[in-house]
Amino acid sequence: RDEPRYTGLRFTCDGGSRELSVAAVNDDYCDCDDGSDEPGTAACSGRAGTTFFCANEQSVGRSIPASQVNDGICDCCDGSDESAASCSNRCVEEGKAIRAALAKENSERAAGLAKKQEYIAAAAASSSSSNEEAELEKILADIQQVDAEIESLNAQTERLSAALVEETKSREAQLRARRAEALQLALLDRHDLENLLIDLAVDTSSSAALERLVIEAFAARA
Repeated sequence: RDEPRYTGLRFTCDGGSRELSVAAVNDDYCDCDDGSDEPGTAACSGRAGTTFFCANEQSVGRSIPASQVNDGICDCCDGSDESAASCSNRCVEEGKAIRAALAKENSERAAGLAKKQEYIAAAAASSSSSNEEAELEKILADIQQVDAEIESLNAQTERLSAALVEETKSREAQLRARRAEALQLALLDRHDLENLLIDLAVDTSSSAALERLVIEAFAARA
């Protein structure tokens, strides 16, 4: 949507109050207060509303908060948000899944619309029959049913999309929590890790993932 802003020789930002050379775009220096001159770097991270654009070639491009750039978590399927972390490119697989879901949705919608057209055509063909009014009412009722089925399918698609977004957010939160636990364990010395292992052995409610992190950290101190 904003692509024309980045294609000329000059770039405007901050509501048109500032003008820059296009060479200042994505130069890893935040020139604009609104951060719009750095959609491809983390230079404007921390400023309200600033985003980073993931090109995600062969999938779907999207924008993420600039604060998520170089945070150790691969948010973009092409890994462009993490310069240091080794993020594998998942865009081909992700793009295939998205296109398959859209193709299925479009196919089901097209089938519903085709059925609707059949009913409409049948209504026109039966206009000369003696039972025209009753037949027309039946066909119109069938059309309403098909419309309801299409509406239900659209609602189901929206729910699935929302569920996918929530699942993605939940997985990202879990990864950040594990990363925070790992960082805390890295600050403990061998004696503290040994005591923590004893406590975890007694506490039956401790998670297996936490015990594994502690054991790994303890082995690294040995």
